[in-house]
Amino acid sequence: MKVISGRLKGRKLLFLKDKNIRPTKDIIRESIFDVLRGKVEGERVLDLFAGTGAIGIEAWSEGAKEVVFVESSYHACRVIKKNIASLALLDDCKIINSDVEKIITSFENACFGMIIADPPYSYSGKRISDIISILINLHVIKKGGFIVIEHREKNKISVPDGVSLYKEKKYGKVQVSYFKV
Repeated sequence: MKVISGRLKGRKLLFLKDKNIRPTKDIIRESIFDVLRGKVEGERVLDLFAGTGAIGIEAWSEGAKEVVFVESSYHACRVIKKNIASLALLDDCKIINSDVEKIITSFENACFGMIIADPPYSYSGKRISDIISILINLHVIKKGGFIVIEHREKNKISVPDGVSLYKEKKYGKVQVSYFKV
């Protein structure tokens, strides 16, 4: 696995062989940052359900000034730490080993410019919508920011109050939904 674009383009990333960790495919990562080109520069990014950290690292490579990774797997957090250490990003990144739904309230008023989430495909559309509502209501995401969710296409996400659907792209059974606050 490699960084697709930006300052770190071509740099290798470690990944974890674990059936519970599903790295975002290169084509999807590339597409996400094609859609967000120019919108990441200088922003604080929150990478929820971070896995190996590839999406958050891609955001830093595209110009994010800070990335916070939240991942419940201790082993995945160790891989994220190795990845950001090998890329000399330790000063610009923070890793939180916690369950996303338990920790997100601690980010109240954090005002991230972008939140990228790749919840387990077993999460229902309603559960994902509820998480988005919390992020908006607690001002975890700032006005004008983007929330990007990778999910199963069949798990339809209703658009919560306070956001608009910016774009949706399908990749087989996977969909990426972009919301603008």
